[in-house]
Amino acid sequence: MNLKKIPKNYLIGIFIFLLVIVLSLIFIKNYLKKESLTEREYYVIISFNKILYKDKNIKDEKLNEAINSYETGYIEKAKFLFNEVLNNSQDLRVKKVALVNLANIFDDLNQFTLARDYLNKAKEIAPKDWIIYHNLGIVYKHLKNYEKALESFKTALIYNKKFVRTYLSAGAIYFYLKNYNEAYKYFFKASKLNPELYEAKYNSAISLLKLQKQKEALSILEDIYKSERADNKIKAKALGIIGMLKAESGNYNEAIFYLDKATDFYEDAEIYYKKGLIYNILGEQSKALDNFKKAYLLNQNNLETISKLAELYYKFGDFEKSLEYYKYLLEKTEKKSEILITIGEIYSKIGNYDEAIKYYSKVLESSPLQADMAKIVYLNLGNLYFELNKYEESYKNYKKALEYDNLDVNIYYNISVLLLNQKYYQEAIINLKKALEIEPSNLLLNLLLARSYILMGDREQGIITYLKIIEKFPNEIAPYFELANLYYKILKFKEALHYYEILLKLKPPKEIEYKVYINLGVIYQNLNDYNKSLEFLMKSYAINPTDCYINYNLGVYHLNKKEIDKAENYFKVCLRLNCEDELKALVHLGLGNCYYEKNDIVRARYEYEQALKYDYNLTEAHYNLKLIEKKI
Repeated sequence: MNLKKIPKNYLIGIFIFLLVIVLSLIFIKNYLKKESLTEREYYVIISFNKILYKDKNIKDEKLNEAINSYETGYIEKAKFLFNEVLNNSQDLRVKKVALVNLANIFDDLNQFTLARDYLNKAKEIAPKDWIIYHNLGIVYKHLKNYEKALESFKTALIYNKKFVRTYLSAGAIYFYLKNYNEAYKYFFKASKLNPELYEAKYNSAISLLKLQKQKEALSILEDIYKSERADNKIKAKALGIIGMLKAESGNYNEAIFYLDKATDFYEDAEIYYKKGLIYNILGEQSKALDNFKKAYLLNQNNLETISKLAELYYKFGDFEKSLEYYKYLLEKTEKKSEILITIGEIYSKIGNYDEAIKYYSKVLESSPLQADMAKIVYLNLGNLYFELNKYEESYKNYKKALEYDNLDVNIYYNISVLLLNQKYYQEAIINLKKALEIEPSNLLLNLLLARSYILMGDREQGIITYLKIIEKFPNEIAPYFELANLYYKILKFKEALHYYEILLKLKPPKEIEYKVYINLGVIYQNLNDYNKSLEFLMKSYAINPTDCYINYNLGVYHLNKKEIDKAENYFKVCLRLNCEDELKALVHLGLGNCYYEKNDIVRARYEYEQALKYDYNLTEAHYNLKLIEKKI
């Protein structure tokens, strides 16, 4: 009886895979509908270029030296020279240029308040200078004062209606604020002023997508990637969006086609990430992994890519790599509980239970502790302590899990397995009945209850329970198989035959079907119907010729039929298959009987002695050795 091992999202095997697929689909569906400011900033192409203020009409040597220092990267020298100009020059135009460029320097240094103050001083000198207002808009954007930023950009456009960068900047602010109509207007105006400014066209398309105008957006994006003059990076971004739109509509092959073209133009981490998502949906995990790897090589700071790599390495069984990425995520993310649980699962899978316990225990230290997380951790800790034979600790953790969810039948199931392991049969039965009150239609709980009665020695109640299960689940294979096996063990062959026959009509899987045939072969042998016995044993052999029990029983059959050479052959095959010690004892006994029939007393005695090595309590081997001693 196996413990229920419940991972962090309560699902196992195929359910984890399906969850990944569903989440990937949701991601694609919402790819162009993201909500956070940072994410909205990512999808429009905008550099917020400040303007370096130069005036050819000004002949001030110190000012020009300061500008040259700024342009060539000598920032501290430029600051010093600009301040000298401010302190010594009486020319207002010179002061204005120095103030604007000092503001730019402080903006570069992320000292946005100082930058704003210098620009406001410049504005006092030149209240109609569009460059001041353009740069001030960018500083307000950095201060996250979007209202003031828009006001500044609009003022800049009053004094210079043809500077496309101001339109782009204003459009970007509106885009961040989710005012996509206004964003589109400004991006469209920029593209009209400069038809070859493809970033403006791209931003227009993204705004149209937000306005649910997909057809118009696609037309613009297609124009971008077909253009000979568009920058390759913008072409790649346009193709990336087209690809995701195709994926959103379920055209995954088309999506891959466009994303492949995108990477022909530009090696972009985001494009490879998108391809990885789509291949994941298509079930091509190897290709998904390859693309996530490429995305990671191009951008090693994207946590979403790292998360996907961790998941896929886990799926492929490369636990060392998976652990490496999960541990990195653990350092970088605030939501640590799920990652800690996953790391615990991985250590559990590789048999490092101490490490698994350590990571599960870390989840319990988090505050506030979520009930669902706590339940999973205590349940998994219970499983680990069970594996370590620390049954008291295991029981304590299962009970703690119940405190967080006393309706989870999986916990009751595991407690029952633990109690049965410790031979507390009555307590296990009480526990299972509690679970069945919660979920009476749970097949596994019902089967475990029947097994508990059998282990306790109450065969009658066990049989009654199996019959009730069959009544509840008439099309389930397990209860028929277990009841038939029970009748077979207690030598009630008629009843066993009845349930095996029903079971075969249900068309069980091959791994059960061949076992049924073996048992039918043995039953008919006991009933002296050797033809039927051989028929079923050979059916079993046809399904699984390398099964020890099939070969053993065929050996017994031929021994009973006095076909000694055939019997000997099957017994020898059985030994080569490396069967369990209990069966090895019987096989050596069978070989001893074969040699005894051949009157090869020496070899017979050797085989009986071998049988006793594997099972000293094998009465027939002792009896046969005594017969040999008398004969000798």
